[in-house]
Amino acid sequence: MRGGIRIGDIRSDALLWLKEKLKEVQVIRHNPDFDCQNWALGAIQLLKDVGDIIYSGITEERVRQELQKEEERWEEADDTIIERLFSS
Repeated sequence: MRGGIRIGDIRSDALLWLKEKLKEVQVIRHNPDFDCQNWALGAIQLLKDVGDIIYSGITEERVRQELQKEEERWEEADDTIIERLFSS
């Protein structure tokens, strides 16, 4: 994984619910303008609408900015979100 952004928290006992809920996010096939980022932003919006999963302040702009920073960290061989989240 090249990077990411922490957008929220979910209890482990809700993971099956999350898996099913994410199936509701629209996938547009055969459209070059639709990609995984569009899908991820749709998923974030869906989960925001549900309630207390996504942190307040998470917006499309913030997600895109953080992912740009993560790409720069990757290119510079700096740490990524996984290393920052799980470092001892």
